[in-house]
This record gives sequence, structure tokens and C-alpha cells, in this order.
Amino acid sequence: MRTKAQITIFMILGLIVLASLLMFLFLQKELEVEQLGENRILTEKVTSEMVPIKRFVEDCLYQEAKAGIITIGEHGGYDDPAEELLLNQDPTSSDAIELVRGSGYYIPYWYYVISRNTCHSCRFSSKEPVLHGSSFSDFDFSVEANLARRIKKDLPSCLDGFRGFQDEFTITPLGNMTIRPIITDKTVKVTMEYPLEIVKGKKQSTLTSFTSRDLQVDLPSLFDLAEEIITYEEKNHFLAKNTLNMIAAGSMPAPDPDRLPPIAATDFKCGPSVSWYKSNVEEKMKDLLAVTVPRFQVFGSLNFNPIKLKDDFGSGFYAQYYMVLNETSVPYAISFDYLGWPVYLDIYPSNGDILEGTDLSQSMPLFVFCMHDYEFMYDLSYPIMVTLQDPAAFDGEGYTFQFGLEANIRANSGLNSTNTTFPERDYSLIPPLFQNPDQRLSGNYTFRVSDAYTKNPLNDAVINLCIPDEEGYCDADSITLGTTNGSGEVTTRLPTSMLGLITITREDYQQEYRNMGLPKKKNVKETITMNRKVKKTIHLKKKLFRLQSTVGNGLEQLLRTWKFYPDYAEDLDPADTVTLTFTRMDEGEEPFNAVALFTGNGTTEVELIPGKYQVSATILSESPIHIPREKKCISFPWYTFKKDECSWMDPIDMDAVPAGGLKISKENRLWTLTPQELYGNNSITFYGVALKTDDLKLHEELKYLSIYQSISDTYRNALEPTYDG
Repeated sequence: MRTKAQITIFMILGLIVLASLLMFLFLQKELEVEQLGENRILTEKVTSEMVPIKRFVEDCLYQEAKAGIITIGEHGGYDDPAEELLLNQDPTSSDAIELVRGSGYYIPYWYYVISRNTCHSCRFSSKEPVLHGSSFSDFDFSVEANLARRIKKDLPSCLDGFRGFQDEFTITPLGNMTIRPIITDKTVKVTMEYPLEIVKGKKQSTLTSFTSRDLQVDLPSLFDLAEEIITYEEKNHFLAKNTLNMIAAGSMPAPDPDRLPPIAATDFKCGPSVSWYKSNVEEKMKDLLAVTVPRFQVFGSLNFNPIKLKDDFGSGFYAQYYMVLNETSVPYAISFDYLGWPVYLDIYPSNGDILEGTDLSQSMPLFVFCMHDYEFMYDLSYPIMVTLQDPAAFDGEGYTFQFGLEANIRANSGLNSTNTTFPERDYSLIPPLFQNPDQRLSGNYTFRVSDAYTKNPLNDAVINLCIPDEEGYCDADSITLGTTNGSGEVTTRLPTSMLGLITITREDYQQEYRNMGLPKKKNVKETITMNRKVKKTIHLKKKLFRLQSTVGNGLEQLLRTWKFYPDYAEDLDPADTVTLTFTRMDEGEEPFNAVALFTGNGTTEVELIPGKYQVSATILSESPIHIPREKKCISFPWYTFKKDECSWMDPIDMDAVPAGGLKISKENRLWTLTPQELYGNNSITFYGVALKTDDLKLHEELKYLSIYQSISDTYRNALEPTYDG
């Protein structure tokens, strides 16, 4: 009896364990379905005959999803901002920036003032879209919904009515497309429900569910980075501070109608004060913004390139252009651009369109005191395009995401998004600190300025002192210390109580900076050399990468070989346009950049100084190319018993193509321009790598459009510039 009882107990325990296991498996299955939720990807049984059709649809889905994601990146998260935003030709009164006027290419603001430009209590807004959709209706403007609508619009063109399968199958849609993009960290996947009836002979089947391959792009991280940049601007007024610094620098060294009106300055000249016209100032402001805004950088980004000068203070002076985010390493390239868009600008006090200084001169018997005060208040708004580039996206092809910011200054201060009440505007005279020489207690500082090449002394070089504020920014009230005489010298005293940055400017010369440290009470002599800027005639010839040989039509795709010809150069075609950029890379030297643009076999003039340069060029050819319709087949091993899968690639017609260029960089050796070469020659000829575009006949040969970059590395010596005396 005891043995039977034991057996019964074990049987009961066994049944309990089995029941528990079955219940666990059932609940686990239910849990997995629930966790997948709406993102669940349905699968269905697909016969081997339908595999090519399913693969074709999913390839089209991938292709159009990728194109849509690229477009959305170019338009700040929107497929077509013109359909969803309030647009205006004045970008400071619009929800978006139009890249080129009349182009219809818009980039939405992710941070801007939505109030009128004349506002005193200003409201900020953002047109940043959300990533994830909810309803996917026509009123859902999320990135996922935008992408779904874009794919639904363009996918029929790719499917082309399934004409590639009409010889074997009859394919009939049984319903509408239901497309759902799924944006996750690192990838985007697109699922589609699209019922298709497929008939082959007497066999009839149905395909319904399709899923694209994963698109390797991390949109959530790009959105997070963009939001971090906006938060930094909102808290620190990065754009406003640097713009005010730029205005101060653009008004130096003294009030001048060819420069910006100063925020604060004084002169002691008798007669009328210097005056400006607001309309002219606006154009000068736009020119200055175009040069300065691209210098803004994000610390630790892939393209971060710190400006290094001869001393720590000078390098620190330019560090104000660096935005320091929470992460010390940012796996993206980040750039800021202002492309000459209209700005909102008001400067006061003014007399209509005229800006002029206040005359504080006094006349007494036997004594005349001449003085003009210039103290102008700036209200300024202008658009900035921020570009984020992820080189790892799309399996190394890269991805670009753009959005707009608006820089805003009112009464010489950055606007606060939470407290925008302005102080009363006060135009009373506030003398700049240490403007009076009696306040400077150092010994005599003698600056001797000479030409770096000829060693000849330079007269008329203006010496200024900039006093940084407690936050490290250059104070607007810079002091003019003097102008060099015929011997290239000026002697002055400095304030002994604070650090200062000396700036040296002269017409036709590159500006120089010196950190004097804490000025001493003994006499000091400082020698300064300046590089003279010289206009050089620039020309570019091309060395061809072209088709070397081909055998027959049937074997054309296999036997076409291309070759680079490094020992022969020819002139550009009349339809070629060249953009040539120069970036001086000398460590410890002031930054220097130049751009040349010319067409055909023409030339242009560019101002250059001696140094080591990174040089890049692009050659845009407007000679049309035609790639004919092409059949592509996938062959399977014989033992799979599968037939070759073939499809037709559509013909391609292009009116303009990037036909080549040049890349000279640190990686393949910088271009060294010596003083002897610069000052002893009249012109410089550069050599770029260019395709013979007439030779392009196959789809796969379009990859050669960027071949110039690798050829520039391999054949660097063959692309060394030459000089013509």
C-alpha cells in the first residue's frame, strides 16, 4: 500500500508540473505577441515561384523608403514643408528657410521667434516634427507619417505595374497599400500590407505582407543631437554672443563708413562725424555673416578643427566659436552656414536711414576740444542652417540631416526664450574702459611691424587692444593704441590690471594677434611680422579618368576597363564649372580661407598668403549623359535548380554631373605655398581628376563620379600645382 501511495503522489506531482509548463508556454506566447503590438511583422507562406515577386516588391519598398528618408533629412524631418508650414520669402518672418529664392526647397526652423520682428516680449517656437506617428492620417505630420505618404506616392512608379513579370504572371492588386515605417534606434524598417492576386497558368496565389530590409540610419540620435544644440543655444545665447563679437570686430579699428557702425567707439577728429546708411550696412552685415557663421563648431564632432594660434590666449579667443555639448565626443560632422539670406536689421539711434555719431566737441577761447561718440544698438535676426552628417549611415554611404535656427539680438543682447522683456534703451555716453591713456600704467610697449617676406617696415598698421570680459568674450569697447609710423613702429602703454589681446591690422595684409599676458611696468619691445595678401590668377586643367578599351557588345559589361592618365592634362570643357577652396592648415597661425569659382577654360583671381593649404575642387559638367536601359541578372549555382533572376534597370538621363575634382589634404600631403612661389609668379595652375563623361554607358559606372578622391591620394605627385611667372 505504501508503494502504491508513493506512485500516486509522484503521478499527481508530474501532472501539476506538466500543467504548469503548458500554462507557462501559453502565457509566454501571448506575452510575445503583446510586446510586438502594432510593430509586429506578419509572415506568410511564399512558394518558390513567388519569391522573385516578393523580393521585387520589397526591393522597391527599400528603394523608395531610402529616397524618402534622404528627402526628409534634407527638409528637417518633412517630406514637403510647403504643404505643412507657413512660408514667406522673408526667412525671419517664416516657419522655414528657402535655400535659394524661388527654388521651393525649404528647411524648417527648429528654434525661432514666432512673434513679429519688432517684438519686445517675444515668443519662441519650433517646427521640429515628432518621430513616431499615431493615426497615420492626413493630419499626422510625424516623420513616420511623412515617410509613409512619400512611399505610397512613389512606390507605384517603381513597381511599374509589374511589367517585368507580365510574360509569366498576371498580377492584380486586390486592395490599397497600407504602409507603416518603424523608426527605432539605429534602423528604419518599413512594412506594407498590399494584397496581390498572382496567377500563373491555372495556379492562383496571394501575396499580402512585405517588409523592407533594415535601413541603417539612426534618426533618434540625430534628433537628440539637434535638440541638444537647441538647448545649448537657448541657455547660453551662443549665436547672439558670437554675432555681437563679430559686429565688434567688423567695426574695428576705428569708425569707418566702409565698416560696421560700432557698438561703442570714440574719435577725436574735428569736423563732421562718420556716418552710415542702414541699407548699406545690411549688405556689409550679410557679407560678414557668410564668412563668420561657418567658423562656429561643436567641440568633439567629427569635423571639429580647433583654431590654433601662437599662444594659449589667442587660441582661447577663438574658442568662443566652439559649442561644448554634454558629450565630449560626437560621432557626427556638424556645420553651420549662412547663405546670404535676407536679415532683419534695425540700428539706432538714427536719423531715418542715416546713422551718425554724436558730436561732443567743445570750443572755448584759445582751446578747441574735438570728440565724437558712436554708440549704436543693434536689433538683428538672421537664419542659420545646421547640417548633421552621419558617415556611417546606409552602410557607409552617409546621411545628411538639416534644420534651421534663428539667431536673435535685441538691444545688443541675446533674446531669452523665457524672459524677453527689454531694458530701457539708454544712449548716454559711457566712455570705454582704459580709453584714456592716463589709465594705462605699464611701461612703454614698442611694436615694430614688418613684412614677413621682405622684412621691410610697415607703416599705417593699426594696433588695437581687446579686453575680454569675465566670460572670456572680447569686450566691444576695444582700444585703439596707435598706428605705426614710417619705421613701422608705434609706442604705447597698456593697462596693467588685466589680460588683453593685441590685434594688428593693415590693408592688404592678414590680421595678426598677440597675447601680451599681464602687461609689465618695464619697457618692452615686440616684433610682429605680417603676411601680405596677393591676388593670383587661378586656372585648372583636368587629367582624365576614362574608358581604356572595350570588346564587343555582348561582353561589354565584363571587358570595359577604365584608366587614369596622370601624364596628360587638357583644358576644361566650356560646359564645366569649377569650385576651388583653400584652407590654410598651419598650426599656430591665423585661419585663412579663400574660394575660387570659374567656368570653362576661364580663370579667376584669388587672394592668398604663404602657408600650407588643404585644397579641394569640384568639377560640374553640364554635358548631358545617357545611361541606356540595362538588364541585370542574378545567377544561382546549378545545384539549386534555380533559374537566373533578371530585371531591367531604367535608363538614366542627367543634364549635369559631378564629373571630378581634386582633394589635397593632410592625408595625402598638404600643398605648401612658399613666399617665393606666391610673390614671384603671376598665376597658379591646379590639376583635377575628371571623367570622360561620354564614356559612361553602364549603371555600375556611375560609381566613378567620386573616383577623383581615391585617385587624388594615389597620384598626389601628378596633381601638384604648377606656377607661371
